[in-house]
Amino acid sequence: MLISTQKKLVIIVINIFSILLAKPTFNNEKLEIKTPVKNVESSKLILAENQDNKNLDGIATFGTKNESIHLGQPIHRFLNNYSRDITTDTLDWGIEGTVNFGFWPGDVMMEVYRAPSDLIMYGVGVDVFAWNTDGTTPSLKVEVWRPGTGGYPYLSDGTTYPSTVVDGNGWVGYAHPADNDTTHYPDIDPFFGTDLVWNGFANSGTCENNPEPANGQPLMGTKVLPTGFVDYTIDNPDDGSTGLYWVDFTDEDDVTFVTDEYIAIVVTYLTEGAGDPSNGDTRIGLNAGDASAIYPYPAMKFYDEDCGGTSGEHGWHIRHYNWRFAYVVAFGNANAGSDQEVEFGSLVTLDGTSSMDVEYQWAQISGTNVTLSSQTDPIVTFIAPFVFDVLSFQLTVTNSSTGISSSDTVDVNVIAPYQLIVINEIMNNPSAVPDEDGEWFELYNGTSDSIDLSSWVIKDNENDSLMILDENTHIILPNSYFILGINDDTTTNGGIHVDLVYNRNDFHLGNSGDEIILYDQYDREVDRVEYDNGITFPDINGKSMELIYFEYENNDGSNWSESTHLLPSGDYATPGISNSIIYPELFIDFFESDEDVIFLGAYPAINDSPTDTVYSYLLTVYNNGTGVLLLSSIDTHSGLVGDEENFTYTEYDPDSIIVIPPFQQGYIEIYFYPQYASIFHDSLMFTTNDSNYSYIEIPTEVWATEEERDIHVEFPSNGLVFDSLAVGQSQEIVFQIYNLGNTTLEIDEISTESPFSVFPVDGLIDRLSLMDVIISFNPDSIGYYERELLIESNDSDENTLTLTLSGYVYVLGVDDDNNQLPLSYVLHQNYPNPFNPITAIRYDLPEHSFVNIKIYDLLGREVKTLINQTQETGYKTV
Repeated sequence: MLISTQKKLVIIVINIFSILLAKPTFNNEKLEIKTPVKNVESSKLILAENQDNKNLDGIATFGTKNESIHLGQPIHRFLNNYSRDITTDTLDWGIEGTVNFGFWPGDVMMEVYRAPSDLIMYGVGVDVFAWNTDGTTPSLKVEVWRPGTGGYPYLSDGTTYPSTVVDGNGWVGYAHPADNDTTHYPDIDPFFGTDLVWNGFANSGTCENNPEPANGQPLMGTKVLPTGFVDYTIDNPDDGSTGLYWVDFTDEDDVTFVTDEYIAIVVTYLTEGAGDPSNGDTRIGLNAGDASAIYPYPAMKFYDEDCGGTSGEHGWHIRHYNWRFAYVVAFGNANAGSDQEVEFGSLVTLDGTSSMDVEYQWAQISGTNVTLSSQTDPIVTFIAPFVFDVLSFQLTVTNSSTGISSSDTVDVNVIAPYQLIVINEIMNNPSAVPDEDGEWFELYNGTSDSIDLSSWVIKDNENDSLMILDENTHIILPNSYFILGINDDTTTNGGIHVDLVYNRNDFHLGNSGDEIILYDQYDREVDRVEYDNGITFPDINGKSMELIYFEYENNDGSNWSESTHLLPSGDYATPGISNSIIYPELFIDFFESDEDVIFLGAYPAINDSPTDTVYSYLLTVYNNGTGVLLLSSIDTHSGLVGDEENFTYTEYDPDSIIVIPPFQQGYIEIYFYPQYASIFHDSLMFTTNDSNYSYIEIPTEVWATEEERDIHVEFPSNGLVFDSLAVGQSQEIVFQIYNLGNTTLEIDEISTESPFSVFPVDGLIDRLSLMDVIISFNPDSIGYYERELLIESNDSDENTLTLTLSGYVYVLGVDDDNNQLPLSYVLHQNYPNPFNPITAIRYDLPEHSFVNIKIYDLLGREVKTLINQTQETGYKTV
């Protein structure tokens, strides 16, 4: 049987025979779904014999579309699904006979069921009696909806439809979007459209005896499965095989229903790929049952065109059937949680909490006995024993309503708290003293616990073996070092303080390659280093090998380095202290961004606030190195110079230091006190112990905003000054108009006079946004030009801005009073500054010269070379 998914956004609803599926346990047996179903062979004959207008009673005629046809007595159907654990609840309401109820392209079938217990819905089963025979290959779309208390079977006054309202009296109109009461087809679009509502009709004509729901009452409630935008469909198989099809929703998010909550199963006969519904051969038959044993309400069917035999009207009808289904759901699976690895003496928590109404029973099934805090609570705790062991526990949950049980187990692996006892430094080939006096290696305890090394063993891959005897206590303290050497005489071993002396006949370090393998008292391997004669590990005479960082994989030679710390003996090593190659490494996201400043945010100016408000921004600083990173002398530029308008500032004391451990992150807090609407620029400055970034200065920008639209333009006090140009040259400068308000700013007109021009000349600027404006300087004769730039807007208190534009024009090679060439070398301030993405740099050359102009970032790194050539005398711009 073919089940497929199709990408669709429009959702259509239908009623069908259904099976609700979910995730519980399952005893390696077939799941018995006690669903009244047909005998396939006999039902085909019955279908052929009853093609002419027989209803459930064999009497009435349902017009030209033969909807219901007698089937035989129900038999049991088996659903095999060994790929998932499923707990089943089989519901069979004693219906003695089933019928084959048909529908056509565009029709929808819906059945509402009541959840017998808290459950999770994982699938819907559909029992297809007969596929269409018109040669087309249509699909049935399957969905689950949550009616709530507003959809069918509820009326708008909170009462429900009586079960006697069926067939001819069961027409209730059709559902439609709230803004369109002419739609015949149920245009169901829960993601993008409006909720569907009932249509109200006058009690006349064929509707005279129909119950009348109020306008605006929802029809099906909320769609809950599938949870995404992918439709789940059952496709007409090539071989026309019939039987039980089920749609698996286990890949969707869990959808839970509580006891007695309504569940709506909706199946749509999709028109895409289907034939003409007026052709009787397009009929698809589904198994249904007589509504004499309603649970809880009769089914509904939407007729896309007409309903012969009931009201004769298209729309929704309550029918005298309910679609047959079996219920397979999760009633509270046991879930003891994931396996755990814990340390000696630690507090262990086992969490088996279920969203269902279940009873809990915990039991220990293997391992060293421990005392559980409870055996009947969902969450239990115990203290891990001080032994290596694997403890196994079983959780059994029993559904309070159904009595169905399921079990799950969890393992807890108890280990010693010294996974970070590492081989940290090796002096295998000293130079200042002989090997037989000066060999040693170092362990490091990176845990927060003291570790007793008694009965530990050190070996190599051959015959060397050294046991740390229990005669003396050998404790390695938290975050401390422990030296094992062949000589503790500091006058002959190179001045090394040794914590444990061992016999070189038991264990010695090879000068070329060797192994150090560390075992605890339970013969469990704790650490291993296999250095390799300089192939990947360092191999320097008179220098120890140092592990770059204690959490690195120390059996990888690339994680080791030769020591750079000179000892009094003349050798290089760091016995009992931090390794010499440890260093901090500062990183800030701003370093790799395309931004020119760190934007601190946009905040309301305090002139709009009833109380003074100070805002803050946290700048994340990362330490990607192996040493501790220190940040100090933290301040802003305005704070450093004592600016009276110090709106951006920090609150660190001059001697404050931020400490960031290796591979962790810290924060610098920057405060902003905006007294009026504007854009504020500043710089954050601090020093570090990272040799690559000893001093950092980062530009900052923050916006202070208004409630209404507010225009803002950043121009120098002397206006916008263009480069000095030769006749025939031109220049463009881009500047920004900002809207610092929270409503749209209308730029009605931007204007100036020749030889300046502007683009665009008007526009709209959204809240807290900006617009680029291009000013062009196109002079055609020499002289000094100064014009006004007018910006007219709907700003509430500054609807006209007047700005100054100026520029100078000369003729190369003419030396007169009206066209003086530069007298000295001058590099002018670039404009605009700050800028994004364009700025202009002006410079003056009094004579023919070689010019080199480079751009550097704030950290002094070269970014780009702009000019590197010989140029003629004149006023230049780049």
